[in-house]
Amino acid sequence: MNVSSETVLRTDERIEEVMGLVLRTGVILAAVIVLAGGIVYLTRHPGAVRDYHVFQGEPKKYKAVSAIAQEAAALKGRGLIQLGLLVLIATPIARVVFSLLVFLWQRDWTYVMVTAIVLGLLVYSLFGGHGGQQKEGLGRTAFEADEGIGAEPRSKRSSSRWQFLDQGNLRVFETGA
Repeated sequence: MNVSSETVLRTDERIEEVMGLVLRTGVILAAVIVLAGGIVYLTRHPGAVRDYHVFQGEPKKYKAVSAIAQEAAALKGRGLIQLGLLVLIATPIARVVFSLLVFLWQRDWTYVMVTAIVLGLLVYSLFGGHGGQQKEGLGRTAFEADEGIGAEPRSKRSSSRWQFLDQGNLRVFETGA
């Protein structure tokens, strides 16, 4: 093995070590933030009993990153939990960004293009993608299949209709065969 191939091997190993460190740090940081938020929430709401029969999403204020940051800065439990989840979501995105920078530094244009496409898809799915067709509707309790209890197994159905509450409005999602 010559000197340049040893240098490349050490550089690749170092890049892998840093990439692993980025992932571990992100996951551990997210877990610590969520744990702290859970402790704060449970100490401030010790006897709260939730009704899990009806799906209730997060309040609107927890759907914007700036609002989550404000709530977390005020050391509110739900805000900290949401911040921890954002850190967890950001961790693999940080890995893709790091990979893109490494491939640019190595001038590996094929991998630069592939990684840029992956990063673009991730960003689009977070900020621009909208799944399913939303239709306004009326119905029973939130997040129930409209076939109800005891319906045919999912494999025999040709379509499903799901309803849930979104900011106080009932939303209906329909999937076809």
